[in-house]
Amino acid sequence: MIGKKIIIIGCSGSGKSYFARQLNELTSIPLYYLDCIYWKENWTHLSNEQFDKELNNILTKDQWIIDGNYSRTLELRLRHADTVFFLDMPIELCVEAENKRRGTKREDLPSYLEEKNDPEFIDFIKTFKEKKRPMIISLLDKYSDKNIITFTSREEKEIWLDMYNQKRIASKDFKKILDNYFESFKRKTSRNEVTYFDAGYFGMTKESATTLAFLILSGKKKATSSALLSYQKNAVELPKEGSLFIVTSWLGEPLCIIETKKVSLHKFKDMTYELIKLEGEDDNLQSWVQAHTAFFKKDGIENGYSFDEDMIIVFEEFTVVYKE
Repeated sequence: MIGKKIIIIGCSGSGKSYFARQLNELTSIPLYYLDCIYWKENWTHLSNEQFDKELNNILTKDQWIIDGNYSRTLELRLRHADTVFFLDMPIELCVEAENKRRGTKREDLPSYLEEKNDPEFIDFIKTFKEKKRPMIISLLDKYSDKNIITFTSREEKEIWLDMYNQKRIASKDFKKILDNYFESFKRKTSRNEVTYFDAGYFGMTKESATTLAFLILSGKKKATSSALLSYQKNAVELPKEGSLFIVTSWLGEPLCIIETKKVSLHKFKDMTYELIKLEGEDDNLQSWVQAHTAFFKKDGIENGYSFDEDMIIVFEEFTVVYKE
């Protein structure tokens, strides 16, 4: 798990600010962007003395997420932090991301600043690994007693967020919310089931969880595919006809309850369009294979198995039986 005093560092374009927002959303820990503190109108900025005063006001608080490098004060932030996220991404990815976001409205910059094409800044990104990264690595080695989490790809970041979020939703606080939702379902439907099989969101990211929840609630998604190895590695029993599952949002809010109607096992390579069209996500089998190959590779990293086309898929058909 992570602490309450978090810094997020890495090259510009590595996804620091987006990750900071995701973490803020899941933890409710206040988020501070160093760029929003430092920069003022017309690209003027605070003096070092003024900036340090603002930063120290934040560091004295009980909890914070601070996004930004600012190498002059990095060691100060490291001394106060308990958790460090280092987005050590490929430089090509950072340059591409920076070029794409140029000119777009950004939460991590003051709204009154207008970004312009800046070749010098792109050169700064291209030389980050040679000029800035060694200093960061040296400081991380010096403060190795901190909880340091490094991502070298977007995939690693997404997997970490998914695993953290699953643990968060499985906590006692959320279980009470889910239990109350299930009791409401029983009262309003006169069902007498003792409990539900499981609860959680579909997908591995906020975007996929939102999309899949919409498809379920609209009745377009009536089935889902899982890896048998995932169940086996986690010593979890398979769903069966009549199993009840609480579908939640990415943040853990209960959205509806689905009931399993049928469970069948198939090799990945033997999946047919007649089956996958029940999932409501793809217009053709090729699209499903491409998307689910990527999904099962990530899921395999999380759950300790390797994807191959002979692996067994648990294909679960369901229907929505309750939503408020």
